[in-house]
Amino acid sequence: MESENCEINDRLERIGSSMIYGIVAHGGHDAFEKLVLKIPTPMNQYMERGIRFELPVMQWAADDNGWVFEKAETVRWEKDGVPYRDTPDFIIMSGSTKILAEVKTHSPWIREQYGEEYSSDVPDRVYCQCQFHMLATDINECRVIASFGGEKPEVFIVQRDRVAGKNIHKAC
Repeated sequence: MESENCEINDRLERIGSSMIYGIVAHGGHDAFEKLVLKIPTPMNQYMERGIRFELPVMQWAADDNGWVFEKAETVRWEKDGVPYRDTPDFIIMSGSTKILAEVKTHSPWIREQYGEEYSSDVPDRVYCQCQFHMLATDINECRVIASFGGEKPEVFIVQRDRVAGKNIHKAC
């Protein structure tokens, strides 16, 4: 229980990837509630679904694509006085190259917010999260593994954009 409390407290002390789109696009009201007011996000059915299906969806995509992967570790750092934390979902190993993987389990209607499979056409909130993961890890590619309504996962590939990373940090 102690490590769980430490993890919860850490989420209320450092900017994480789930806060990034709100900070970049909306000014960070949700991040203010977490970091300053210490109001945690309550678990809801969509968050629980995402947690429960993350590994099976990743395994399905890995099996279909011949990937070897592992759970990613949390990275903590500070830059210009801004405390950050990030835990991408998985790391895909391709030879000696590491590739990030962010797993999304969506309702079917969200499919229209994505482009063609294997493109980088993902919703802005997912793009910002991927850029933050790449900023945190210094890895240049993030694959979004998205399953819509329990369907076979589709793969989207987001490349690192250093300007986006700098702009995310400026917004933070």
